[in-house]
Amino acid sequence: MKVMLLQPTAGISTNDIYVPKYTNPPMGLAYIAGYLESNNIETYILDCYVNKYSIDQINNFILDFRPEIIGITSTTTLIYDAYYIAEIIKRKYPEILIVFGGSHATALPKEVASKHFVNIVCIGEGEKTMLDIVKVFNNNKDFEKIEGIAIWKNNSVVIRKRNNFFQDIDSLPYPAYHLLDFNKYNPKHQWGKNRQWTPIVTGRGCPYHCVFCQEHSIFGKTTRYRSAESILDEIVMLKKNYNKTHFTFIDSTFTENHSRIVEVTELIIERKIRISWNCNSRVDTLPNTRVLIKMRESGCNSIFLGIESGNSEFLQRYKTTTIKQCVKAVVALKNNHINSHCSFMFGLPGENKSTIDKTIHFSKILNPTTASFHIVVPFPGTPLFNLYNREGKIISKDWSKYYREPVIKLEDCSTDELRGLRIAAFKRFYFRPSYIIKSIRNVNNFKQLIDFALLGIRLIFNKIGVGLGK
Repeated sequence: MKVMLLQPTAGISTNDIYVPKYTNPPMGLAYIAGYLESNNIETYILDCYVNKYSIDQINNFILDFRPEIIGITSTTTLIYDAYYIAEIIKRKYPEILIVFGGSHATALPKEVASKHFVNIVCIGEGEKTMLDIVKVFNNNKDFEKIEGIAIWKNNSVVIRKRNNFFQDIDSLPYPAYHLLDFNKYNPKHQWGKNRQWTPIVTGRGCPYHCVFCQEHSIFGKTTRYRSAESILDEIVMLKKNYNKTHFTFIDSTFTENHSRIVEVTELIIERKIRISWNCNSRVDTLPNTRVLIKMRESGCNSIFLGIESGNSEFLQRYKTTTIKQCVKAVVALKNNHINSHCSFMFGLPGENKSTIDKTIHFSKILNPTTASFHIVVPFPGTPLFNLYNREGKIISKDWSKYYREPVIKLEDCSTDELRGLRIAAFKRFYFRPSYIIKSIRNVNNFKQLIDFALLGIRLIFNKIGVGLGK
């Protein structure tokens, strides 16, 4: 049995192939591959996204590997590219079982399962479901009894959701890192050096209720943690086998469990593991000074904070945080010499030009190490999508536009004005003389200097895309 796991080429369906400047390894596919391999199933990861593979190149890989099952993952933005590839594969190799998974398939399983070239949709976590699919494929092919899938049968879509998640995620094998070409992925400068960086998953699920987030639909509303020992063992393995020294803990909220942070940091210090690392945090889960000091001493050099808005009502309604918590979090990181990277978004329900201006002003008051500004994307499967859809404020359901251009309608702001306000936000934050002087003084390497220079050039010529862009 051979299984190929494929991430689609961006833009292949319109013959306009691109790859974003910053790219991450497909960790979801790597986890599924590791799980399948641990069950003696030969698996191959074909990352068409980062390699910009053409359909002919994809075909050559299929001919070489000869898979019986091809699993295709896709975000909403890339779903048409995934459909395009799958349809051509199915036409050329009708005997191959095509399985779709990922955030879009999980959010809209009926849409995906209704495509004539899709055999099965994998909903949510993929490891157990993919293994079940392989086992059934090898036996009676009675797929509709598998939990965690959607399948077309008798002119309708049958959905069988899996009700249980992996509880002991320490028991999961490591991702199949050996199937990834680490040299292809390009992290942001604050994450780490290109060939020495990798993301690590230390937990799944999130108990919080941000209206714009897809986390719940895939990993559930309860956080499941890996142990500190398991995390450290993986770090040591990656350092030894792949020369990795920079790590991003990509969990939605790494700082939710403070006792586990202490365990992780103490192990790094005790074992004298020389690394740098960063993570995500909510402003209301940032630990106290004692824990922050341990984080810094163990190599933590930056933390990403989703601030989102400078409007207290929006924060309370859509994020369940406060202005005071935002200020306290950024100040705490400054006081403990940890870089802060803050994200802000424009377009939450009730947003207008005045509230956007307030958010831009708030970003300057916070004055984090770096800031990013985004136009809200109401992805399927989120409460925000449902809300905007009910109110008729979604301009387009052309999924290829999602995260590449505005798809929402605001009361007093056109899409062009929304784009302009986002560019203005970057300029107002980064073109401050005090910020420019501070940034030049704090540049640590040539790549960081080039990134800052390129950002400045793009801002001057108004070349900041909405999201993925080119």
